[in-house]
Amino acid sequence: MYKKILKQSFQLTATQKPLWLYGLIAAVFSGSRGVNLQSLADLPQAMPSTDTVNFGVDRYLALAETALVKIGESLARVPRPAWFVLGTTVFVTSTIYFLLHLFISQWALGALLSGINLKLNRGRPQIASASALGLKAAVPLMILQILPWFVYWSLALLVLVLAAPIFANAPESIKALVGLFLAAAALIYFTAGLILIVFTLILARRLIVQKSLRFTPAVKIAFKLARTHWRSLLKLGLINLGLTLLIGLAWATVLGLTAALGYAIYRYAQIFIVPFVLVFGPAFILLSFWLRAVTQVFLETNWTLLFNQLKR
Repeated sequence: MYKKILKQSFQLTATQKPLWLYGLIAAVFSGSRGVNLQSLADLPQAMPSTDTVNFGVDRYLALAETALVKIGESLARVPRPAWFVLGTTVFVTSTIYFLLHLFISQWALGALLSGINLKLNRGRPQIASASALGLKAAVPLMILQILPWFVYWSLALLVLVLAAPIFANAPESIKALVGLFLAAAALIYFTAGLILIVFTLILARRLIVQKSLRFTPAVKIAFKLARTHWRSLLKLGLINLGLTLLIGLAWATVLGLTAALGYAIYRYAQIFIVPFVLVFGPAFILLSFWLRAVTQVFLETNWTLLFNQLKR
């Protein structure tokens, strides 16, 4: 079954290039980090010079202390109403940025899942239709991205708060045993809960996109499916994890070899370092974006194909 899923996902990912755009946006705005070769461009400036080494730690500390004192004196002169306005502005701006960032990521994810579903069911994804469906699913997907994790970590905090006095008040003769029991219970909760919530969210996203379900019914159905088919989900999750690690390892190897080549050019042929950075820097940045987009489409297709089999 999994071999067939991987083969079909690869074919869809390779042929449906318009979906790469949604995959890239979803990957970038979901918080996953890409590869930044800016450090390669800054290689000559990053090399320590004799003047820098001899500058002295004491002088650095003195400059830092003077700067901190001046900053503190300046902040002390700021009136309290200004702090209130500043704090409110920062809070409102941060909230708007967070919600906008989350909305874009979930719209792109919804559009990607819609495009995959349209391709599997109709043979050809309509990019405009996928975008519209993603826009429709964006708000429920945003709630799905926030509320379950809030409940999970709130319960985890409650468990810790309740467990602390139990351990503290336990008799010394059995304190080690109580601590071992609480640690085992916490490990089971965090591990099993984390796995179950991840699988529930994966399935709920597809129910929201494919069936236009609201948050609550989507989570209920997804939770039942995840609880029933957790072995199948875990197997595919491990396969996806292994493939992701292999891709990351291959990418890191290429970057390491390129960085070594760049360092060798800097040391022995500095006249070529600028052309090297100008050519390889943008090329690797573009390749990083492409790799993230393709990987996102491939992994989401894997989960969608498995979901389609589980819901039958």
